[in-house]
Amino acid sequence: DRFRTVTYYVPSLAPVIPWLTLSPPKLPGGVRASNGVLSWNPASPEVRSWTLYRQSGNQWILQRVLPATVNSLALQSGTYALCSVNRLAQESLGVVMLV
Repeated sequence: DRFRTVTYYVPSLAPVIPWLTLSPPKLPGGVRASNGVLSWNPASPEVRSWTLYRQSGNQWILQRVLPATVNSLALQSGTYALCSVNRLAQESLGVVMLV
């Protein structure tokens, strides 16, 4: 699929709509890493999706945008941050974990 390989090859979120006010979602709960798997508690109703960032030097690179139904993921070793995302594409702060 050309859109995935050429135009949209990097994951991204829709821009936040600044004139709509809604508090950012709460941090993901119960985040833990074991045997190369990052897992966390199921989503609350305010969470539409999750964002997963990987640390690369001094930067945090968005790796995946996951649906709210996902609550575990096998990963390569590294430092990751998991954020909750609400319906307005507002992200929580990240929960940082070493995998």
